[in-house]
Amino acid sequence: MIRDEFPELYQFLGLCYHQDWDITCPDYPDTLAAAAAYATMNPATSVRRLRDEIVAFIARPFSGVQVREIMLHDLRCEYLPEADGMTYSEWLGRVAARISECLQYSDPKDCTGTELDGNGVSDDRQADE
Repeated sequence: MIRDEFPELYQFLGLCYHQDWDITCPDYPDTLAAAAAYATMNPATSVRRLRDEIVAFIARPFSGVQVREIMLHDLRCEYLPEADGMTYSEWLGRVAARISECLQYSDPKDCTGTELDGNGVSDDRQADE
């Protein structure tokens, strides 16, 4: 099963891009900001594994239709990159690149542009509540 081959990717997509991700994460201006937040809130070893799994996944000889089906049905990703003019493979490539950038920083604010607490909530949003 594909989930067993890519466990970090499956967990990442389920945590960051579930069906309500755009509602529960309003502080993220785009999908890469959500990926950056994930990268800064998880151990570097897990984040590296995620990046490596993304690279391995998009290197597989799947057609665009197959990738879409796997992302939607097997990996349960609820983000549709077509709405932003990208394929899943293009979007995942951008996610992997953003995660790689984040691995260079030790301070979450340097990567995300917004200070996040352990729950992925910005300080600004906490002040508003």
